Amino acid sequence: MILIPRKGAMIILFVTLIVSTLGSLLYFSGKTYTYVSKLEQKFIEVRSVSRNIAQLETQLKQLENVRASVYSVQSTFAKNEMTPEQVKEKLYEVLSSGLLITDYIVIKASLSEPIVFKKLSVKYTMIIRGSE
Repeated sequence: MILIPRKGAMIILFVTLIVSTLGSLLYFSGKTYTYVSKLEQKFIEVRSVSRNIAQLETQLKQLENVRASVYSVQSTFAKNEMTPEQVKEKLYEVLSSGLLITDYIVIKASLSEPIVFKKLSVKYTMIIRGSE
């Protein structure tokens, strides 16, 4: 049996205690650092997903506005006769308003054949039938 002096044993004990404490602190700080870095990456992913959701919500609102504008122009029927300028204005108004879903557009003239040499006023009837 080997006898160790009391002072030597206390020094060995304190050195072992200090080394084990430092080792455990280093291990804990390393694990904590990796955990925090992974958590930060998850927060970045969540932030990007929330931004994407916000962009999709704004696009959804825009699409709902387009859909509402499409369904607001469902059908137009003009029974009265119009001049060529009125037909042009009506077509410009309908076609320039944006997206238009139509089944058909019919423009009827009051004359069945073109007249080249006579100046006659031509009246038009326009029918626009939209999808519902």
